[in-house]
Amino acid sequence: TSEIGLMVPGSAEAVDAMYARWAAKGVTVLEEPHDDVFGRTFVIADPDGNLIRVSPVD
Repeated sequence: TSEIGLMVPGSAEAVDAMYARWAAKGVTVLEEPHDDVFGRTFVIADPDGNLIRVSPVD
């Protein structure tokens, strides 16, 4: 499978804040926020099933 990457400026807290806003709107969460080799990240699916990985700007 493949993913669309959305890199957000800021720290891990910025990624967590985006997750909280999207989760409150009822998005489909596939991976909750966690720390990975490239920083804080999570994965959601859009209504068409496309995977979107959110992570900090590298």
